[in-house]
Amino acid sequence: MADIRLKQVVKRFGEVTAVDNLNLEVGAGELISLLGPSGCGKTTVLRMLAGFERPTSGTLEIGGKVINDVPPQQREIGIVFQDYAVFPTMSVEDNVAYGLRLRRVTGGELRRRVDETLDLVGLNGYQKRMPNQLSGGQLQRVALARALVIRPRVLLLDEPLSNLDAALRLSIRKEIRKIQQELGMTTVFVTHDQEEAMSISDRVAVMRTAQLVQVDTPMVIYEQPRSAFVANFVGRTTLKQGKVTAADKELTRIDVDGLELLAKTKEEVPVGGHVWVSVRPQHVQYAPESADAGGAAAMNGAAKLQGVVDYLEPLGAVVRGEVCSERGGHFLFEIADPLSRPVPETGGQATFVIRPEHVVYGRMTKADEAVFAKEAEETAQAS
Repeated sequence: MADIRLKQVVKRFGEVTAVDNLNLEVGAGELISLLGPSGCGKTTVLRMLAGFERPTSGTLEIGGKVINDVPPQQREIGIVFQDYAVFPTMSVEDNVAYGLRLRRVTGGELRRRVDETLDLVGLNGYQKRMPNQLSGGQLQRVALARALVIRPRVLLLDEPLSNLDAALRLSIRKEIRKIQQELGMTTVFVTHDQEEAMSISDRVAVMRTAQLVQVDTPMVIYEQPRSAFVANFVGRTTLKQGKVTAADKELTRIDVDGLELLAKTKEEVPVGGHVWVSVRPQHVQYAPESADAGGAAAMNGAAKLQGVVDYLEPLGAVVRGEVCSERGGHFLFEIADPLSRPVPETGGQATFVIRPEHVVYGRMTKADEAVFAKEAEETAQAS
């Protein structure tokens, strides 16, 4: 059952629409991430759920109850902010106990719940320490404990890891996920970090310019993006424009920069129709043994890409690079386990294959055209 429902929610600030007709359900005990670039509206959604902003129109529900006009302190929510928001003049235990005291919990019950929650977040024994005696990761654990100690129905996390270094981010997000699963708490996690969203979530809700563009499991978001924006925003990819040259129920042929790619037919696009095409770098497979093979048919349905390797990035477990095809199109590639597999040379000729099951495409829309226009503008400015 859905624990959170947002129905046709709109939020405007003057002439600016921050959230536009958003519909979303979050299941009981589910962790869902709102993922998107800065300014897309994800934090505004969180603030409306928290009660810090009121929707211009539409309804917000928690536990089947409309909460549009319910004050924040009566919404059964706990919230963790990006900047911790820990009271600097209070000890750890007083910070954590703050919400309980507002709810008139006192005495032994208060101490028991504070100690239990600090133990849950790995801060047992830190009760008397002051915030200036804690690391960034410990401060974030205090903030998490303060949100959990009131036993909220819903936990809201607003970019909670952005102020931490890489190693701490990994550690804390593992702890957040572990605690969330142990408590079975419905959680909304706001982030612009794709890796965070993909690793921690049951589902990911991708937002762009005030709108929700796709809600799916992390793997579906990654492997089956429904738009050029999602394909380009979530993970590394080669994103291209193409034109359908032939199609049947099994395969669709797409001309991309003079290269004919074959894709499993998933969406019917008429011959001559324009599409966006996404190919993940790990699916552009280096195949030196196929250099003399001729055409897609000889490659058992895989397109053959020949060109010059522009650059290589040795990254230990993988080697990343880019190949410029004979027709001028650039494709990213990635080779795992490079110590035991052949790797091309920078500046050398190389052959790659791209199999139909690894080519994702979709009918071009105005929103998709805007993605390519923005990319072209950024490239022009960079050059």
